[in-house]
Amino acid sequence: MMKKITSLLLALLMVISMAACGSQDAGKEPANDNGDGTTTFNNVKISAGSGTSGGGQYVYVGGISSIINTHLDGVEVILEATKGSGENLSLLQNGDLEIASIESSIAYNAMMGIDLGEGESAFPEIRCLFASLPTYFIMTTLDGSLTNCEQFAGKNVAFGPYTGSTDISSRAVFSCLGILDDIKVTNSGWGDCFTAMGDGLVDAVTGGSIHPASALTELEATKSVKWVRFTDEQMDKLTTAYPYYKHVTLSADTYSSLTEDYDTIGAWQAMYASAEMDDELAYMITKTVFENIAELQATHSGGYTTTLENIGEQPVPLHNGAYRYYQEMGIDVPAELIPPEAK
Repeated sequence: MMKKITSLLLALLMVISMAACGSQDAGKEPANDNGDGTTTFNNVKISAGSGTSGGGQYVYVGGISSIINTHLDGVEVILEATKGSGENLSLLQNGDLEIASIESSIAYNAMMGIDLGEGESAFPEIRCLFASLPTYFIMTTLDGSLTNCEQFAGKNVAFGPYTGSTDISSRAVFSCLGILDDIKVTNSGWGDCFTAMGDGLVDAVTGGSIHPASALTELEATKSVKWVRFTDEQMDKLTTAYPYYKHVTLSADTYSSLTEDYDTIGAWQAMYASAEMDDELAYMITKTVFENIAELQATHSGGYTTTLENIGEQPVPLHNGAYRYYQEMGIDVPAELIPPEAK
C-alpha cells in the first residue's frame, strides 16, 4: 500500500511539475492574438536605454516610453539613464535592455563586427525599429582664441560619458584628424561637461549628439558660448574615412549662441532591438509610436524627424515585426534594410 501511495505521489508531482513548466513556457509568450486584429499583452516589462539625464537622448527616449506606457496595454517601459550609445549597445547585446537609442554608426559597426573596442564582440542580431533623428557633431568653447579644432592639442576637452556616442564620435573624429593623442580628455555626463566648461574646468566640449541639449541651452543663458567649426578639408577627410557620416547643417535657431547655421558632420540616431524580440511586440511598439507621434513631437523637437520615410537614413536592417508595419503603411523599404528573417 505504501509503495502505491508513494508511486501516486511521485506521479502527481510529475504532473504538477509538467504543468508548471507548461505555464512557464506560456508565460514566455508576450501576447495573445484575440482573433479580431487586436493583441493583448501579458504584463510585459521592457527596459529602454537612453542617455545621461542632461542630454536630449534621455528626453527623447522618455517621450517614446511615455507613449508606449500610455497607449500599449499590458506593456510597461522602464526608462534607463545610461552613458549613451556605447553602453546601450552593450546592454542590448547582453539582454539587459530590450530597446535602446544608439547612434547608427555604432550600431552598424557592431552588426558588421568592425572597429570593435577591447572586449567587444560583433552583434549581427541587432535590428532597427525606426530612425529617430539626426545627430550633429559640435565643438563648443568659452575661449574665443580657439577657432580651429587643431588648437585643441594640449587642451582639456570634455567628450561626454565614456563609451557614450559623444565620446566615441569625438575619439573617432580627432583620431582621424591626428590630434587625439595630444588632447587631455575628460569624461563625464553630458550635462556635467557643460557645467565644467562654465566653471573653467575644461576648455571645450565636443561630440555627436541630438539637439537641442538642455545643458548647453542653460549654459548659453549665462555664458558667451563660442562654436568651433570644421574646415571643408577636415569635413571631407572625416566623411571619407567614415562613410556613415554626412555633411549636415544645424539650424542657427537651435541655440541662441549660434549666429548662423552650423555646418558639421552627423549621423542618425535610431531605436534598436535584438532580432530575438518577439515579432508581435516589435510590431506593436512601432505601430503605437507612429500612431501617437504628435505626443513625441510635443516632448522633443526631434519627434518631427521621426518618420517612417526616414528609415533609410540609418544602415541596419529592420526588425521583422517592425518591417511588417512598414509594409502595411506602404513604405518602400530599401532592399538592404529588409530583415534577413523576412527573406
